[in-house]
Amino acid sequence: MIMYKISPEVPGSIGSNSVIEYEGGKIKNIKFLEYEFEGWFGDELLTSSPCYIITEPLAEFLDKSQLTGFACDDNIKTTKSEIFEYYHPNVELPTFLRMLINGVVEIDEGKITRWSGHDFCLYRNVMLYVTERAFQSLKTSGKMLNFTYKEIELDLQGH
Repeated sequence: MIMYKISPEVPGSIGSNSVIEYEGGKIKNIKFLEYEFEGWFGDELLTSSPCYIITEPLAEFLDKSQLTGFACDDNIKTTKSEIFEYYHPNVELPTFLRMLINGVVEIDEGKITRWSGHDFCLYRNVMLYVTERAFQSLKTSGKMLNFTYKEIELDLQGH
């Protein structure tokens, strides 16, 4: 079986008004996300490590597709940086939702050796991996998605 490592556009960053819990110097939980856009090419699945955000229409599409391993919440505020406002003064951003990924994969020697069985998964709480089913749903959604991807083999034998 093949899964895909997905690398979405990174058009912004975690804003200063985000409410973040840290543990051991690493982000443990983001209670509230401010996502500050510095640019945007129209993609509907975006990231700023370790967060993923998606447009409302894409969230609705994925929900209807009955894919697993994610939930969406509206505990997010999007803002535009001064740079964004300067270069794109007339661009209106759509409504974005946080995409909370709860599926998990583990990788050893370039192969997935543990998989929670979900369509959307994270490796080390940061990198997004999706099943063939989720990948095909994203590619045929009709939404603006220009992510890069890499195939990776699922090898659960002997691990």
